[in-house]
Amino acid sequence: MRRISLTAGVLYLITFMSIPTLVLYKPVKDQVGTFILGAGSDTGVLWGGFSEVIVGIAGIGTAVVLYPVAKRVSHPAALGHCYYEQGSPFLSHASSR
Repeated sequence: MRRISLTAGVLYLITFMSIPTLVLYKPVKDQVGTFILGAGSDTGVLWGGFSEVIVGIAGIGTAVVLYPVAKRVSHPAALGHCYYEQGSPFLSHASSR
């Protein structure tokens, strides 16, 4: 149980890595015309995209790790939590556009 909680905690903390990606996307948001024409640097966007993938994997990992713990309380609720956590990274990206 201790190993499960430690793993879930570490994965949950990794999900907060999405906050610094706003800084990486800032040049693109501020100078849209320059970036679209190909004159802007794409390094920040690539690192931002990579960090978003890591955040998505960490979110799914958190749900999978917490599933055995939540299953002890309620099996349907545990499944619902897993489905929600696996879909939320994709939903948050779709809603931010």
